[in-house]
Amino acid sequence: MEQKGFLALFSIVIGFVANSISVPMVILLVLMILDYVLGITAAIKEEQKFDKSIALWGIVKKIGYAVVILFAILVDLLISQGIDILNWELPYKPIFAIVATIYFCGLEFFSGCRHLITIGVPVPQFLIKFSGFLKSKSEKTLELDGDE
Repeated sequence: MEQKGFLALFSIVIGFVANSISVPMVILLVLMILDYVLGITAAIKEEQKFDKSIALWGIVKKIGYAVVILFAILVDLLISQGIDILNWELPYKPIFAIVATIYFCGLEFFSGCRHLITIGVPVPQFLIKFSGFLKSKSEKTLELDGDE
């Protein structure tokens, strides 16, 4: 019986995660791939060598982004289920995952622009500023009490 309960819970979580995949998450995936490829290209241009350990840690960092977004999805699930079960009257929308995703889009976008500049591609200043805008707006969207 416990196995059925675990499978039911696992199914709910997988379903919620699958339903949480959004356009910004797809954009983040594209930005992460572009940043990785551009980072390798910039490293080769700058140093004429490829460091496997740096490339590996780049992948680990991007996997870390996915884990943070998964945590945010789980927080959204926890809060939405808690609101339903406890009948709380809260004006809540599940936004933690989307805000975390937009934050990481800003980081990846900025990093990609930096790599393009290293390669020698002129990047308009407004695009660089836009990446900072994404990062700062997403940070301010979910400021909790006590944050400064």
